[in-house]
Order: sequence, then C-alpha cells, then structure tokens
Amino acid sequence: MTPKTTFILVWILTSFSGCIQKYNPKPDSAYTNALVVEGSLNSGQGQALLEISRTGTLSAPTQLPESGAQVVVQGSDGTNYTLSEAAKGSYAAQNLNLDSGRQYRLMITTRDGAEYVSDFVSIIPNPPIDSVNYQTEANGSVDVWVYTHNPLNNTRFYQWEFGETWEFHSAYGSSLKYDTLPGSGGDSIFLVPSTLQLATALPIDSSIFRCWQSDSSTLLLIGNSAALASDAINLPIANIPAGSQKLGFLYSINVRQFGWSEAGYQFLQAMKTNTEELGSVFGPLPTQLGSNIHCINSPSNLVIGYFNVSPLQQKRYFISNSQLPNWNYNSGCTLQVLANNSDSITKYSYGLLPVQPVDSAPVPFNNYLFTILSFTASTANCVDCALTGSSNKPSFWP
Repeated sequence: MTPKTTFILVWILTSFSGCIQKYNPKPDSAYTNALVVEGSLNSGQGQALLEISRTGTLSAPTQLPESGAQVVVQGSDGTNYTLSEAAKGSYAAQNLNLDSGRQYRLMITTRDGAEYVSDFVSIIPNPPIDSVNYQTEANGSVDVWVYTHNPLNNTRFYQWEFGETWEFHSAYGSSLKYDTLPGSGGDSIFLVPSTLQLATALPIDSSIFRCWQSDSSTLLLIGNSAALASDAINLPIANIPAGSQKLGFLYSINVRQFGWSEAGYQFLQAMKTNTEELGSVFGPLPTQLGSNIHCINSPSNLVIGYFNVSPLQQKRYFISNSQLPNWNYNSGCTLQVLANNSDSITKYSYGLLPVQPVDSAPVPFNNYLFTILSFTASTANCVDCALTGSSNKPSFWP
C-alpha cells in the first residue's frame, strides 16, 4: 500500500469507533476489501502502468495487491488494449500510442468475477517539462523545483512523481579482508593479505566502496494553474535535508509529469487532504471522493481510484556535491586500530571490517615484503557500502 492511500483505510476504520466510549460500533464491512486503482495511464510512448490492490481490515490495514485480474483499456471505437500483470498487482503495457481524438475507459474483471468499468475519459494534453532545478533554503536544505507550461492553455491540472538515485561511498576504502582457517581449537581468523610489497599501494575494493541508493516519491504532488491567465506552473516537489547523504557525491532525480482532468484533479485533492489531515474526522469518506470507476455487477462494491489518461512527460536532472561546497555530509564513522594476530582479531573485531594497514615490519631475509603488524577497522556499514546500497552502476549514470 502506498502512503497515498494507506491512511484512507486506517482513518475510515478507526473513525467508526466514535468519540463516546460507550458506543463502539464495528467498522462497516463495505470499507474493507475495497478495490484500489492507482496511477495515471500513459497514453503515449513508454510503459503504461496501473496498480490494483485491495484494502485490508482494521487489524491488518496493509493494502493487498490484486493479482490475477483481467485489465483492458477500451477505446470509444471499440478497440481494446490489454494490460498484462508485470508484477503482483501491477498491470502494464508498452507504447499504447492512443488516439487523442477518441475517449477511453478502463475495464477490470477480478478473480472473483467482479466487473469494474470506468466512465469514458478524454486524453488530457500534457506539455513537456520545461526544466528541473534546485534552490538552497535558509536552513541549508535543498528544494528541487519543476517548471512547466502549456502555450495552448489546455492542461491546467498536473500531477508529478519522481524517482531519485544517489551515489555514495563507504566512509573508508578497504584494501584488506578477513579469512578463516579451521583448526582443532576452532576457526582462526586472520588478515588477507598479511604482508605488504615494498612501495606498492594495496588496491581498494571498489565493489564495496562505490554504491548507489534509490527512492521514489510517496506523497501526492499536484498543482494547477486554473486561476492564472496562462497555463504555467512551477513549484518544489522534493526536499533534501541539509547534510543528507543524497548530495554527498552525485544525485539524480527523474521527474514524471501527467495532466489531469478537473474532476480527476478534485479526486486527487481530496485524497491529498485525507492523507495530510491524518486523524481528521472532517475528511471525506472514499464514497465522497468522486471515483469514476464502478462495479457493474455488484454496485455496492467500493472503489478507491480515478481513471485518467495522459501522455507521460519526464525529465532527469543531476546535482553534484561540487555545486554545494558547504554541504558537509558526515557519515559519523570512526576507526579503531587492531593488532594483526588471530587472538586480537577474534576478540576485538566483532562487527568490524578491516580497512588499511597501520604498522608493518620487514620480513626477515626479504627486502621487498613487510608483515602487517596492525590495521584500522570500522563498523561494517562504514566499510561495505553494498550493505545499504547496490554496487551496480545505473545505466543512466555518467
């Protein structure tokens, strides 16, 4: 369940308990097991994706993916486009390229035989994103802004989503590792390598030093230009707290934009109000959200969602740490020095990974090798970035 809709079920179920202790009615069963349809259908090139799920119960409010459904988009000319289940509860098609001169509706048949049909809707125009940029705030944080306009003045209502990826490095580059040697008294832990070659630096293990993390938007990000003379809008859609790891090296955000109808936008606004006013007894119930999707063979079945069709527009933007010289990301990591012998390593290295040699001594009768006498170590997540990220470089990374 996404945070956009998680609240709705929790609020509905809890609000039925009322404010008077003596009156504790059970939650209305109509508000459990409701069908949830999320996403704006991409009418153009690229992936068209809808998420379909069910609301849970008061004791288990987690949203449950609706698997095994038949999902079809039908044009006003009778043409059908099938969305196949790409992952549990996720239904997708590629490159629909729908005709902007026709209307379309969504048809869902669930595994239990319930049939859901939306009203026919027109494709909402969606202009390209003009730009994405950032602004530094007084508190040191960074806001990411999106700028867009439609010279034809026929969009007016917008929604944005984003995915963000950032490169981060381990606090310490490691050129050492532990190994074990079985013995009668138990395994013996030792350092690899145990010796150094004269005038040769040990290579850092890049597979645990340079990594990437990703995240995506969870809030409903909407805006409109209905009250303006021109269809132009700019607003912040993401905030990066001061000193965040996200801007420690290089950060990327991919902004996705959809156009919405006015009725669909009102649905999103009601959803946003419910989400942001958590616990408000004055928020609208799902039956008042104005869904345009209905169950035709069981009209009492509740649907949370709104079918909207618009071409997807997206733009990727990078922010480098070099653009923010006073960012001052601090990992909070520290180093310890350990003696390079099995007893010391066994006793003191629990939860630590080795980093670099500290002291060494010449190997007798060898002018090129030095034995490592001691080395630095730190907690595992300070040395191995793959514990909290991925060492696979994204395809779009420079």
